[in-house]
Amino acid sequence: MTPEVVAQYCQVSKVTVLNWIKTGKLEAFRLPSGHYRIEKEDFRDFLDRYDMPIREQFFESEPKKQYARQSPFCKGGSRRIWGTEG
Repeated sequence: MTPEVVAQYCQVSKVTVLNWIKTGKLEAFRLPSGHYRIEKEDFRDFLDRYDMPIREQFFESEPKKQYARQSPFCKGGSRRIWGTEG
């Protein structure tokens, strides 16, 4: 998940989440682009460690994956989102 999702969940700013990551309070990894991502398990551990509310529904629901395929109507290799994988 992104730092923005964590910030929204905790009702703090993205800068606060980035500070948690940089100080080692919240475990995250970096993408080649330099952006951070947080595993749900690491976020849950963080919430538990710092006695923050854990909304079970947030951790139980898995977002549906979107997939892309070549559009027969678009030239030049354009891709479109066609649906979700279940």
